[in-house]
Amino acid sequence: TDITYVTNAFSKDNEKYGCPNKGYESIYTGTPILANKGTYFGDFVEKNDIGFTIDGYGDLKRIIDLILSNKDILELKRKNINNIKNNFTWEKEESKLIKFYDSILSGEIV
Repeated sequence: TDITYVTNAFSKDNEKYGCPNKGYESIYTGTPILANKGTYFGDFVEKNDIGFTIDGYGDLKRIIDLILSNKDILELKRKNINNIKNNFTWEKEESKLIKFYDSILSGEIV
């Protein structure tokens, strides 16, 4: 796979602020990501330069044209993914998740 399409219409808060599993699977496999501009995950993709963001059909066409005219751009995105990949292992996320659940169970988060 050359690129993963991780987008959805963000009419709901979950879709706008969520972090889709497909995106993290793409990071794990080293696959560049295409995400919605203006979403939390889209901002993450832009910040880490691990793919592209789109805001409609015009952007999608522009990105496709860019990829077709510059095949090296996908390799650059893959290298950037490899640079951040180890930040998203189960071992690193496990302690955050346990702390989050502990705060719920202790009543810190209602």
